[in-house]
Amino acid sequence: MNRRKMLTGLAAATALPTLLSSTFVHAQSHSPAMGDAEKKHAEDTKKVGSLSLAISRVATEKASDGMVKSFAEWEVAEQETIADILKSMEMGKGGGSAEAAVGR
Repeated sequence: MNRRKMLTGLAAATALPTLLSSTFVHAQSHSPAMGDAEKKHAEDTKKVGSLSLAISRVATEKASDGMVKSFAEWEVAEQETIADILKSMEMGKGGGSAEAAVGR
């Protein structure tokens, strides 16, 4: 059981930088104007992301297993990054904070 958790954590730790950098490059390479479909997708993503962010923040505080805490910290970082990207897309330029993008 511990090996599975360790392998899952290692795989996530290895894949996350690649996924984040490709998402960042993808977000920068498109025009800042968002169509209706993109706006709806961004809104839906923010709703689900804010819930995931809140749950992950609770897990970082309350989890007793180190791997669960580690995963929750990765999830918090991921959701904050996604929120920053969505906020910058809405503004049509770089910048924006994660809390503003997830409704804080």
